[in-house]
Formats: sequence, structure tokens, C-alpha cells
Amino acid sequence: MHRNAHINRLIILGTLSSIIVALWIGGLVYRALTSDKVTPQVEEVLEPLDPNLDTRILDQIQERREIIKEYPQLPEQPTSE
Repeated sequence: MHRNAHINRLIILGTLSSIIVALWIGGLVYRALTSDKVTPQVEEVLEPLDPNLDTRILDQIQERREIIKEYPQLPEQPTSE
């Protein structure tokens, strides 16, 4: 008789634990599905890209390449320690 009571308690404990875990997971899923908050940083990243090339930027890159060709070794900057 004592063994049956012990088994019944384990079954009840297992059942209640399973119900609590299921409710917890359900609450997390519900919260994830209903909270639709997009931060300003994410909105900035999600902006559509402009498919047109900006020729001014390409010209700036070309000028930098020409400067680097003229002065291949720049003097070292002093480091502050």
C-alpha cells in the first residue's frame, strides 16, 4: 500500500510539472508572437538600398588611390603612450 501512494505522488508531481512547463512555453510563444517592437536601430538597417551608384563616391575612391600611388609610404604617426 505504501508503494502505491509513493507512485501516485510521483504521477501527480510529473503531471503538474508537465502542465507548468507547457504553460510556461505557451506564455513565451504568445509573448514572442504578440510583441512586435522594432527598435530604431533595426528600422535604420531595414531601409531599402538605393540601386543607383553615386559617382561622387566613386570619384573620391579614385582620388584616394591616386594619392596612395604618389605617396606609397606615409610617415609613421607618433604614438602616445
